[in-house]
Amino acid sequence: MSNKQAVNLTSLNLIQGELMATIDTAATHLETFISEQYNNKVLEDCIESLQQIRGSLDLVQLHGACELAGEILTTATNIDVTNDAHLENKLAALTKGFFVLSCYFEYTQQHQVGMPILLIPYINDIRLTNGQPILPESYFVGNVASYRLPSSPVEYSPNEEEFFGNTRRYRHMYQVGLLGFLKELNVEKSLKMMHLAITKIVRLSKGSNSEIFWWLTSHAIEAFVLASMSLNMTRKRLFGQVDKCLKELEKKGVAAFDEEPSDALLKELVFYISIADIQQPEHQKIKQLFGFEHLGYTEEILRREAVYLTGPNVNTVQSVASVLRVELNVVKENIEKSQYSDDADVKGNNDSIARIQKAKDILHVVGLTSAADVLSTPLNNLRTCYNTGQRIDSDAAIELADAFLYVESVLNSLEKRNFSAEKLAEINRLTQDEMMSANHLETAQLVVIEQAETSFSAIKEALTAFADSGYDKIHLENICSHLDEIRGGMVILSLPRVAAIISACSEFIEQTLVAAEETAPLEQMLEAFADALICLEYYFDCMKVDKNVSADTLAIAEDSLSALGCNVSIAK
Repeated sequence: MSNKQAVNLTSLNLIQGELMATIDTAATHLETFISEQYNNKVLEDCIESLQQIRGSLDLVQLHGACELAGEILTTATNIDVTNDAHLENKLAALTKGFFVLSCYFEYTQQHQVGMPILLIPYINDIRLTNGQPILPESYFVGNVASYRLPSSPVEYSPNEEEFFGNTRRYRHMYQVGLLGFLKELNVEKSLKMMHLAITKIVRLSKGSNSEIFWWLTSHAIEAFVLASMSLNMTRKRLFGQVDKCLKELEKKGVAAFDEEPSDALLKELVFYISIADIQQPEHQKIKQLFGFEHLGYTEEILRREAVYLTGPNVNTVQSVASVLRVELNVVKENIEKSQYSDDADVKGNNDSIARIQKAKDILHVVGLTSAADVLSTPLNNLRTCYNTGQRIDSDAAIELADAFLYVESVLNSLEKRNFSAEKLAEINRLTQDEMMSANHLETAQLVVIEQAETSFSAIKEALTAFADSGYDKIHLENICSHLDEIRGGMVILSLPRVAAIISACSEFIEQTLVAAEETAPLEQMLEAFADALICLEYYFDCMKVDKNVSADTLAIAEDSLSALGCNVSIAK
């Protein structure tokens, strides 16, 4: 099965001139209509040109481009200026569609092969403006082969009450990870949280009709982690559909496992496992079993080809942070040299002014206006000093140092936060003192969290040794001291709820594990306790990115501890 399309270059070359001219004409008609929305004649001319484009692409059977042209034509035909709340969105999607259509035609000629999957995001953009369901990324792939997992013994069969309690907790765990995944907040940790929840569902689904679905979902999430796969709307919606399946499980109970999984969902899961191209035996086996071993591309290739299709696509703000640091460091070195030099270094002075101006301009371009404005006064003072042949006085030097410190704080903030337009606005709203203070506070908070993570690692090692040794309680001796260290850090950070959860963890170790009889179900208890620890680790990891992290993760930890008989009580 291959998703690359062989193209007839002779046919493409024959229609190239006329097709590109028609696309340009249609795009021009659309631009005119955007500025003159009362002019129905240009819209009709645009539609007529689109019909010619669609016909030409059908003639040469250029898949992907045919579908994109069809969506553009349908949208343009159904435009109603007098009664369309989404008109502006439609016009914007059409404009982008024309651009991508031209790019794709040139792409197929240059590469001598078609790759219709590259057009799925643009097709979906247009479909969304029309209220139509989006196409899966596997749309241009053939039918998936069927496969059923061999029967295997059920590992664990809880009673009905336990089943509903467990599935509710597992779904909550999945949703916490899903929320981070959808917001692109700490993606790897979020995916691992989702994966943990699904692996528990896989164990419960053994021998059922839907076992294959949960098994593939587990491997698909694992593939996203191992291949660091890109996120887009289609991929986010897929894992949103998985949550709907968990909802049905939570609602119907064990009976939901007997329902046949959707072929479309199975196909999409296998598709992502395949393009991740993980060289583990199980992943390679899935590709072969479902007939996806000859797709012709991987996730890495798709990323590269997407860039080739429309040009570079990088996060400008993140990429310039390192460049700005270099500029500021050079300026600081130049100024320091000039302060200790007997002769005026005209060349160095001019270089410093040019570099500060460059940094200021870049900050303006990427939207960091507050940081750019802070450089204005020191820059003017520097110009005055150099033009008059004077050295920088102490007040001007302090002002310049403060400005640089502020800009560096802004750059640090960008690297520590999940960057978005909202975060950019938040950074610009903060005063200079607030930004620098916030940066120092975040640094201190980070130190406490990293110490807590170190303690968690030691706790997990001790619990692993406890389980591997046949539950030798000597391995539990230092766990409570580690937990006390973590709890103290949480008190310092004014996180009473987290501190209370840590106290409940200590209670479980001291009053349950240490005092446990040999016949106690230690394996199940340790698994539930591990869930609580994992949720706490996830919470800390998210805090390193966003201090306003959702408390939903803590609720899962509390539920896990409650199931162990340890209720969380917040000290007043």
